[in-house]
Amino acid sequence: MAVESGHPPGPARDEELRFAGTSYPPHAVLPGGLPGFEDGYSRVFLMPECPTGIKKPRGDDHRLLVSTWTYFAKSREEKAAMLRLAVRMTNVVTEKLGCGGEPLPEPSDGAVPDTGRFVPRTDAKGTACDALATTRVPAEGRDGEVRIAIADGGIVGRCTLYAPKGDDGSDRRGRPLVELTAWRGDWGTDVREWGSGPDPLPMGTGTWKPALTEDRAWAVARCDGGNAGFTAHRGYDDRPGEERERDERKHPLTEAEKQAQRVLLREYVAEFAKDQVRRGHCTGLQLPDIQ
Repeated sequence: MAVESGHPPGPARDEELRFAGTSYPPHAVLPGGLPGFEDGYSRVFLMPECPTGIKKPRGDDHRLLVSTWTYFAKSREEKAAMLRLAVRMTNVVTEKLGCGGEPLPEPSDGAVPDTGRFVPRTDAKGTACDALATTRVPAEGRDGEVRIAIADGGIVGRCTLYAPKGDDGSDRRGRPLVELTAWRGDWGTDVREWGSGPDPLPMGTGTWKPALTEDRAWAVARCDGGNAGFTAHRGYDDRPGEERERDERKHPLTEAEKQAQRVLLREYVAEFAKDQVRRGHCTGLQLPDIQ
C-alpha cells in the first residue's frame, strides 16, 4: 500500500519541509539526478519544478513537494519498486497540475536510494567531499572516515566526518564530528539541521544571504537558475538534552573559542561551496564574513 501527499509552494509545503533537517533528515540521495531524497523511514520526497502549473509562484520558487511511502519497504527489491512508484505518482501529479516540462526520468532497473559510501578521510580527496580531506579537521578525526552522500543534480547532499571506530571490538562507527551539506531550492523559513545550533538555516523567501555563527556557517549561490545553500556545522551531539545543556553551562565557550569555531566553520564551508559551485556550474557564490 502506498501513501502519497503533495504540496505546492506555500505554508503547507513549508510546514512539511521544516522538519526535513531534524525530524526526518535526508537519509539517502536519489539516483539518476532525481530531485529529492529518502528519509530514514523509507519515505521518498520528490521536489519537481512546476513553473506553469502554480498560480502564485513565490519568486523563483516553483517546486512542488510530493512524498510517497510504502509500508515496510526494506529490502533492495522493495526499495527499487518504491522509488519507481514514487516517480510515477509524482509525474501523475505534475501532469494533472499542468506543470510543463519533461516528466521525471524513470529510475533504471534495480536503482535504489543511496545512503552513501564510507571511505578513509584521506581517500575523500578529489571527491565531492574533498573539503574534509584538505582542510584542518579536529585531531580526533584525522584518521576517521568520511560518508559521501552526494548525487549529481540532487536536492540535498552531505559529507560527514566520523571519528575512528572504537576499540570495543564492535562495528559501531565513531561519532560524527563535522557535517557539510548542500541544499537546492527554497525550503521555507524554519529549516534546521542536527548540530547546526539554535538558529534556522537562512533559506526562506527573498534573497538568500550568507551567515556565520559559532555553530554554523552558511554560503549561498545560484545553480540552474535557483537558490543553492551550503552549510558546515559540528557533528550532532547525541547525548540526552539535559546532560548536554548541563555540560554547556559548566563549560561555556569563551569568546576566543567561539571566534576560533567561526573561523574553522567558515573555512570548511568556503572549500566545500567552491568545489560544489565548480562541479554544478553555479554562479554568484557568496561566503560569510568573519565577524
